Order: sequence, then structure tokens, then C-alpha cells
Amino acid sequence: DLYNSSHYSSHNSDINEITSITYWRRINMFITTSEDKTIRFWDLEVRKQNNFITIDEDIKPTCSSLSINEEILAVGFNSGMIKFYSTSDFHVLREIKERSNPITAIKYSKDDQLVACATKDERGNNIIDIYFTNSFHKYATLEGAQKQINGLDWTEDGKFIASFSHDKECRIFSIIDKYMISQYSNVDYKEWNTWTLFYGWPLKGYYDSKEGKVPIYA
Repeated sequence: DLYNSSHYSSHNSDINEITSITYWRRINMFITTSEDKTIRFWDLEVRKQNNFITIDEDIKPTCSSLSINEEILAVGFNSGMIKFYSTSDFHVLREIKERSNPITAIKYSKDDQLVACATKDERGNNIIDIYFTNSFHKYATLEGAQKQINGLDWTEDGKFIASFSHDKECRIFSIIDKYMISQYSNVDYKEWNTWTLFYGWPLKGYYDSKEGKVPIYA
């Protein structure tokens, strides 16, 4: 019931597709974003909505990610904007608008020092913009993915980031050297924050790192 009624509208013309789901572990809640221009907060204990944010601008949320300390919610939009909300009172801490294409994935590094945002540049190239979380200044722009990036993950040590597409393309980038790498011998033994590449290279599916054997997408 929680999922079926989460972004429900009685008007058939309304587009209410859920574009991201983020788990807020500390208070046992889900955060969902939708094309209905809302961000909603769902209490899993009582199985109902307990708060929401309405987007007043003519933009739609496309993805979201909580910082590891769960103090900041980053939300990407179809306009290329990224908004950072405080989870204490949901006010906007900062807005970044450097791109005009949709933000398709966001992911914080484990130490919360960097946040990666996937999108396309003005030429249509798939890129990952990485920002410092303390200043929101850009650290690097990573290029090389051939397909639209729909998922990101960091290694536990924060030295590499992986990008995933629904076409099963996986690309690995060196954060220190700021470029895509072609030899995976330096990273194939690394522990990843939230996903593991269960079948090795190339990517055969997305797998929950705790379950290991259960494919999330394959």
C-alpha cells in the first residue's frame, strides 16, 4: 500500500512516476521523488507519508541521494540543477546549476567529502561532475562513459568511482588522477560502498552488497 499510493493522482493526465527512492536509515523512512514535482517522506513504522516538499519551479526531480551522515539530501532535476536540502528542516542549503541536461544519478563518497553527479554536457557527452561538499566547488569532471549513466558507486577508500548504465556498461574512474581507467587490476579487489560487481568485468548486473546473490538489475 505504501508504494502503490505514494504519488497517486485521480487525474489520468498527471504524470506521477517515481524517479528515485532513498532510504533514511536513522529514522527508518523512505524519501521518494516524482515527476509530480514533489519530494515525499514516508514513515515505515506507520506506513504513511509524514512530510513532503513541493517544487514550485518548472522543474522535475530526477534522482536523489542522502549524505552518509544523513544530514543533507541532494536532489537532481531535469533542468540540470542540483539542490542540497538540510534534513533538519528541509531548507535549501545550496543550488548548483552548471548543466542544462537532466541529472541522472547522485552519490556521496563514504567520508562525505565529495559528491558525484552524473549528467550530459552541452555536447551530449556522458559526464560525472564531482564537487567538494564543504564548499560545493568543483573537484573534477570525469568523461568516458558511452551510455547514459543511471547509477554511481564509490570504493570504500574513495579513490575510485564506478558508473553504471541500463545497457550493462560499467566504467571505472580514478578520483586521484581524474580520468577513466581501462585496466581494472588495481580496483577489482576493492570494496564498494553499496554495490558489488558480483560477476566481475564487464558488469552483468547490480547486486546488493549485503545479499550478494540477489540481482537488483541484470
